[in-house]
Amino acid sequence: MKRIFKIVGVALAMACAASANATIPNLLQGTDGEQCRKWVDSVFNTMSETDRLKQLFMPVVDPTNIAVAKKTLYNHIVNNSVGGILFSGGKARQYTELIDYCQSVAKVPLLFTLDGEWGPAMRLKDVDGFPYNMGLGAIQDPELLYLYGQETARQCRLLGLQVNFAPVLDVNSDPANPVIGKRSFGEDPRRVAELGCAYSRGLESGGVMAVAKHFPGHGDTNVDSHKVLPTIYHDKCTLDSVDLLPFQRFIDEGYSGIMVGHLNVPVVDKTNTPSSLSKFVSTDLLKHEMGFEGLAFTDALTMGGASQKNSDNCLRAFKAGADVLLKPANTAASIQAMLAALRSGEITQSQIDESCRKILTYKYVLGLRKRPEKVDRPDLLEQLNSPEAEAVRRNLVEAMTTCIRNDNDLLPFKNLESNTIAVVNIGAPAANEFTRFCGKYADVSTFAAQQGLTQQQLMRIKKHSIVVAAVYSDNEGARHIMSQLSRCENLVTVFFINPYKMSDFAPIPGEAILLMGENTRLTREYAAQALFGGIEVRGKLPVNVKGVAPSGRGILLPKTRIGYSDPLSAGFKLPLADSIDKIIKTAMTAGAFPGCQILVARNGNVILDRQYGFTDRS
Repeated sequence: MKRIFKIVGVALAMACAASANATIPNLLQGTDGEQCRKWVDSVFNTMSETDRLKQLFMPVVDPTNIAVAKKTLYNHIVNNSVGGILFSGGKARQYTELIDYCQSVAKVPLLFTLDGEWGPAMRLKDVDGFPYNMGLGAIQDPELLYLYGQETARQCRLLGLQVNFAPVLDVNSDPANPVIGKRSFGEDPRRVAELGCAYSRGLESGGVMAVAKHFPGHGDTNVDSHKVLPTIYHDKCTLDSVDLLPFQRFIDEGYSGIMVGHLNVPVVDKTNTPSSLSKFVSTDLLKHEMGFEGLAFTDALTMGGASQKNSDNCLRAFKAGADVLLKPANTAASIQAMLAALRSGEITQSQIDESCRKILTYKYVLGLRKRPEKVDRPDLLEQLNSPEAEAVRRNLVEAMTTCIRNDNDLLPFKNLESNTIAVVNIGAPAANEFTRFCGKYADVSTFAAQQGLTQQQLMRIKKHSIVVAAVYSDNEGARHIMSQLSRCENLVTVFFINPYKMSDFAPIPGEAILLMGENTRLTREYAAQALFGGIEVRGKLPVNVKGVAPSGRGILLPKTRIGYSDPLSAGFKLPLADSIDKIIKTAMTAGAFPGCQILVARNGNVILDRQYGFTDRS
């Protein structure tokens, strides 16, 4: 229920002109208002007026060269007194070493942020990733997105991060969108809202701020705002019912951050001004009309969509309503431009103080009220790439597996003893997790092709009673191979590509179509299980695919055979595998047997399958 913001003490840190329909952000509701106010006041009163202004700036730093990064960070923190930092790509230990360094030299603890739409792996090369949002858009159980948000928060806190620039709440209604696409949960606004808010609930329950983007909606664009300024031609009714709907639910449910994109939205602002620099969008629409009371971030101000000749876009963004100015082109110069505007009366100290207090309030509730403990640790990667993360990843991939066609009830495969199966990997080697897991269920003949099949290969393939075409690419060669296979008996196509790209193959031949959405170790494994009945398939297509199927299409496939999972997902404690290893090695050392195979199954799934030693004593 919407309420006027009334938390005693914290209100001073929030917007003074709160909208009558404003919702208290969740992160603040569990806060001791009096203690928060005291801390904010104590820090605020030690800061000069200039330093209060500097708290609004959040530059981006490349962490890959530690020595260079430390010099850059020292300048940002000590000389420019910025309020937060966003790191670009790199590795986990680079993040933690630099975060420890920064917090040790900062007078006021810094907000560290992540642009991690599919978890830290979006930026960190040595961390395992989660599926893209468009794949997750097939999931019917929002609780899985909540658990995913919790796991992302756990990883962020291990790294010393307090804010994640996610979820993407853009409703991707243009299949040719060059910049959103797979980053969106789909093209149904209500599903985007439901899944995005479930993720945000998990993220913030884990102590990390969710920042929804790219307000007021980047889904119906055919140009990239990194390069130019896109225009959203929607009328007010469409804007409200499509683009703004997920953001309104995000606000109503009380999540704390929104990133304003660089978009031209004429129905809101007729002056051709980027939304990030527009008071009509950032203040009148977002804060007054929609009741947002959290932190308003700009998208990166170096992007082409935000460039404005003969003016400082940090100043313009602040005047428009931004609290946090992300990635200024020149931090020091932008600070000076805002100080000049302050002296001239173009902006006021009370405006600056309002945003500064709001930033300090979130620093308090996100755990920065005391000097942060060091986050760099020897077992960091082990903790990030943990069994818990693997279990969440497996649950997501299983739930997003989608069957789009199943003529004659071909799937899951039946009568394995009498059927012969050929698997053709199109755009991938013949041996990978997909063919290996198919081989756990039946003897399969495997083939691989990049540009085309020879007549000899095609003849051998057609002799099989079932043919599985696994598509890893949408290029011309892949399309040619699919046309060669079009007359195969009982053809099943498994797509490991973006859903939109399936339209390149339309009309798709065959009896069955399975969509995995992306090509990863786990999608390959679970695709095989889906074909043979090792999992229940319950996903639904998150977008309309021209010539293939409408949004929402999804055919339920039952679990009919044993599947494959991991111990944690099956409810076992983490040391299970280590305990078994220890017992077997002790027995082998004592000469009880030369070797063995251990298989553990539970609830219809094999969760451990290991081989030890030799089959004899030689």
